[in-house]
Amino acid sequence: MDVDITLLSDNVVNTKGLLAEHGLSILIEKEAQQVLFDVGQGVCALHNAQALGATLRSPPIILSHGHYDHSGGLRSFLRAFPKQAVFAHPAVFEQRFSANVAHNNLNIGAPFTKEELEREGARVCLYSRPHEVLEGIWTTGQIARPFAADQATTGLSLDAAGRVVDNVLDDIATVIEGPKKALLLLGCAHAGVRNTIQQVEAMTEKQLYGIVGGLHLMNARQRDVRALALFLRERGVALVAASHCTGCKAADILGNYVECMLAAVGTHLRFQL
Repeated sequence: MDVDITLLSDNVVNTKGLLAEHGLSILIEKEAQQVLFDVGQGVCALHNAQALGATLRSPPIILSHGHYDHSGGLRSFLRAFPKQAVFAHPAVFEQRFSANVAHNNLNIGAPFTKEELEREGARVCLYSRPHEVLEGIWTTGQIARPFAADQATTGLSLDAAGRVVDNVLDDIATVIEGPKKALLLLGCAHAGVRNTIQQVEAMTEKQLYGIVGGLHLMNARQRDVRALALFLRERGVALVAASHCTGCKAADILGNYVECMLAAVGTHLRFQL
């Protein structure tokens, strides 16, 4: 079974006529089914879909978490496709903030509420447990975190004063199951890549073939990236298509242990699962 993956939004673009932004959006095409995993922060994902000649058929949308760079483009898709279904964790609409270099807390949450989306026609579906969005395409639900140190939550808070730590409990991933193998899509992996993989292993007996998306390793220590790389090799992961918050240095280290490529806007991958 073939699964096609196309990056519609990312930090990097390498093809003329496409737009880049700090964000992530991935189009999943499995046989006749389409799903959008994240929608970027603005109009880039929809623009790039049109520029790439992708024929969108009002695909359901999965939000990996509530940060603006993964959810902000939702309104542009709702204008194009009214009554789209949106799948996410129940905490996806919580306000959240990030400390920047000037020690001010910036609002980085989704730029709308659940009620605002519903007034615009969206059908919002919130699940904390794994949920099958379309046949063979699942959300992980809230991810257990036995590898506590793997969480990527430094500097994040639920209040503007920065007093309430945000552990980004709404961070979820998408799993695509084929007859023999599975594919994992990550938004930012705030829950930790190893934790997410263990969640997937609890959901399916299929071999995890590949990982696509943001691994949140840009500021990770080299020894931690190597530990993850060894974990991936032990699990038999054949390919990592890294993007968004992964970082070039981390991708280079991963590439010493497993096949790893840096993906950009317009990258198209076909997996046989």
